[in-house]
Amino acid sequence: MKRILTLVIAAIIMVNFTGCKGQSSNEAAEKNRESFDINIATNILNAYMGYLKNEDIERGKELYSKELIEKGVEPYPTNLKIIGYKIDEVNEVGRSGIFKVKIVRGAPDKVISILDNYHIKIELVDNEYRITEISTEPEKEVFLEGEGIRLKDQNSVSSNLVVDMAGIPFYAYPKNDAAMINKAPVPKKSFGMIILGYDGEKIAITTKDENNTYIAIVKIDETGTAQSSNGDSTGGSGSSESGGGGGGKAGGSNTIIKESPMGKEIASLDILQKATIENLAFSLEEKVIMAQFKIDGKNTTMRVYDVESGDIVDFKFEEKFPPDKVDVIFSSFDKEVLNFEVREKEGSDKDASELSGKWQLDLKKFQVRKL
Repeated sequence: MKRILTLVIAAIIMVNFTGCKGQSSNEAAEKNRESFDINIATNILNAYMGYLKNEDIERGKELYSKELIEKGVEPYPTNLKIIGYKIDEVNEVGRSGIFKVKIVRGAPDKVISILDNYHIKIELVDNEYRITEISTEPEKEVFLEGEGIRLKDQNSVSSNLVVDMAGIPFYAYPKNDAAMINKAPVPKKSFGMIILGYDGEKIAITTKDENNTYIAIVKIDETGTAQSSNGDSTGGSGSSESGGGGGGKAGGSNTIIKESPMGKEIASLDILQKATIENLAFSLEEKVIMAQFKIDGKNTTMRVYDVESGDIVDFKFEEKFPPDKVDVIFSSFDKEVLNFEVREKEGSDKDASELSGKWQLDLKKFQVRKL
């Protein structure tokens, strides 16, 4: 009898323990569902920015909260594209994450680039991560006005000269000439595509003529502003004095005062012969810059340059991916990597077909791998 009673008590204890354990597991699972995970929110943000970059607005809307959609989302048509973005700050507040994102826009056929700051709030709503708030503030604009590239800071109504054609060198070394034997004339007929860096202190610029394209990086002097001289300097401009033949008025002069540029240094990257720029982008760390260009009579390819030295990095796309067989298209920069796509040319051979697909360049080892 005593043995039977002991077994009954043991069974009751086991049932109670199992029930408590099950209840604890359910409570833990519920708590996990309700707790906010900043890593998941970051993935949501990256997905959203990817949709915007690819101009897939409808997919982006799927990540909005009901309240945000009800406010109205009707994007205005634009010819400027998002070239890249960088998550600048991340703050976790309760069941939400607030992200500050730097976004750079530009266009291959426009001499303009814009750097904006986006503030995006992502909340855990009914166990789903949703974008609930979006606000923006302008940081910088660079654009062509008259004969020069100008910069407008934040909401300022004034702009300052960064560089004009007088600040562009007349000769530079093309990177096709590794021995740097002869300098080539820089094409200076007009400015082409320009793009801002994420820190707003560097601008990649291009100049071009009917055949060639010059690429350079201009560093901006943020401490100075464009100034007009009060007569103690002409800024390099010439002056003309009225009068002549002994019959003019003595002492009369007309001096053209030239605006001092904010650009403090220009670093030549390359002269692309018989090529047209299609895209420019700085890496997230701004250690390298990518130039995508189309070679006349061939396909699209890329070069990646070291920002400080101006040299091509230790990987040549034109050797690995022959431009007469495939197109190489820039996708995006991530941390220490460059993502790109290789597309085979119609009617190309088996080798081109094997190269086709999505690839990644390691920006430390400068090695590529197929994804």
